[in-house]
Amino acid sequence: MTFSLRKSMLIALCTLLIPVLLLAQDADKNYNSVAEALRAPLSGEGGPANVQWLDGGKKYSYYKSNPETRARDIHTYEPSSDTDMKVFDGASITFPGTEDRFDYRSFSWAKGGENIDFQTNFRRISRHSGTSDYYSYNVASQELTLIAKDANTAEVSPDGNMVGMEKEGDMYVYNLKSGKEKRLTSDARESVYNGRFGWAYEE
Repeated sequence: MTFSLRKSMLIALCTLLIPVLLLAQDADKNYNSVAEALRAPLSGEGGPANVQWLDGGKKYSYYKSNPETRARDIHTYEPSSDTDMKVFDGASITFPGTEDRFDYRSFSWAKGGENIDFQTNFRRISRHSGTSDYYSYNVASQELTLIAKDANTAEVSPDGNMVGMEKEGDMYVYNLKSGKEKRLTSDARESVYNGRFGWAYEE
């Protein structure tokens, strides 16, 4: 069998199979013709949002919106045991010292899986940059702690014990265990800052 013949047979097979697959992808919908099915968009359920693998790949976390409370809950899921656990209840957590529901822009896990670090209260400065407040949430105690206010950037250290941040042009580190903050630089000026980049004209 020549290459061109095999190629022609493969194209013919694909041509026959595609309409079948399209018709099967939405079994509850009836199409009047194969042409109508070919024009229909592919459908399916979306996967989990913001997946982050934990414990060396043994489980992962994700968030999903609660249709009743309209809050974003965070879950962990362990595929080997089919165990799904809610670790952050978005409807019950409030900003410390207030009754305002805690809302966040993004989150990441500190090493060890004991704390979740949140970015919230984003205030835009330029088109793609701004300042935020950062909180650490202890999963076991369900306590939420402010670790950085009005920071342009914040990042958890590899060992999960410290948070490096930039505020008002200077660099700081915050110890998650002791709750103490240490200033690293003190030479920031209007046109000189540490720990972040800037654009002459931000696109």
